Amino acid sequence: MYQQCTTRVTTTAGETEEIGIHAGLHQGTALSPLLFIIIMDVIGEDLDKKAPWTMIFADDLSLSGEKGEDLEGELEEWRKRLEEAGVKVSRAKTEHLPLPGAQGSIRMKQYGLEERTELPKCSSFKYLGTTLQQEGGCSKEVEVRISKAWAKWRELMGVLCDKKISTKLKVLIYKTVIRPVLLYGCETWPVTETLVKKISACEMRMLRYCLGVSWEEHRRNVDIRKEARVVGIADMMRRKRLAWYGHVCRREEDSDVRRTSEMTIAARRKRGKPKHRWLDTIRKDMNFIKECGLCKEDALNREKWRSVVTYWQTLATREGQGGER
Repeated sequence: MYQQCTTRVTTTAGETEEIGIHAGLHQGTALSPLLFIIIMDVIGEDLDKKAPWTMIFADDLSLSGEKGEDLEGELEEWRKRLEEAGVKVSRAKTEHLPLPGAQGSIRMKQYGLEERTELPKCSSFKYLGTTLQQEGGCSKEVEVRISKAWAKWRELMGVLCDKKISTKLKVLIYKTVIRPVLLYGCETWPVTETLVKKISACEMRMLRYCLGVSWEEHRRNVDIRKEARVVGIADMMRRKRLAWYGHVCRREEDSDVRRTSEMTIAARRKRGKPKHRWLDTIRKDMNFIKECGLCKEDALNREKWRSVVTYWQTLATREGQGGER
């Protein structure tokens, strides 16, 4: 596949002459991601650390450290190792996110030069499609999800606002295409009541557009969900969180996801109300579990825990919000 490989470029004036490809992987082939991952595993075999100190996904590399000096040294080692293998680190996409109270800056050596320049600081950055914040929380991620959901809505506005199309089909399109965009990654959000209300308001506005119901009709949200046969988005988020929490509890104790979820930070926090964490949200969901007569230990039983996850449907139906299958 990679010996004497050539390509052509199609332009308005026609196809170009054959161009030889002497570096890189083929774009768009199913084998390229696997080959790239194998190469990256070999390159950073002795530099890779357990999560969350080093996280690699395809060509995205995330380094974490307790001290800026140690992190700068790791970054320099990765840069040298990658350049020796013919892979360059993108300076435009490299950012430094210091935690609250951290001092100093991270520097990076310029390509082919001995001098070093400071990496730009940021208060948030995106990793694997999720926005991570310096202060923790998920407020920016919720705003991004709502913005992307409305962007997807505008693409389908001609269908969702067409009075000739049945309500059942409109709601099916919403649940299949738009709602997954709105709830992407919600399993790990340390969501608060304010953010839940913000997401719910977004959903209700979309459902009212689908059903052609204006605010002047003074119809309750419960009635709108019942007519559309859609469970509230807060119940959907709870279902996803509980399913993910059960998955985490069933993992081995030395697995990355298990160790990360049970990590404790050895530092003094600032005065005032503590930050809302993901485990705090899970504790509230545990009160929901107690109504089923189950406890945390039941998460080790997959079949039994699945009954907890699906209990939200029974509760939603009992509250008059309609069912969803």
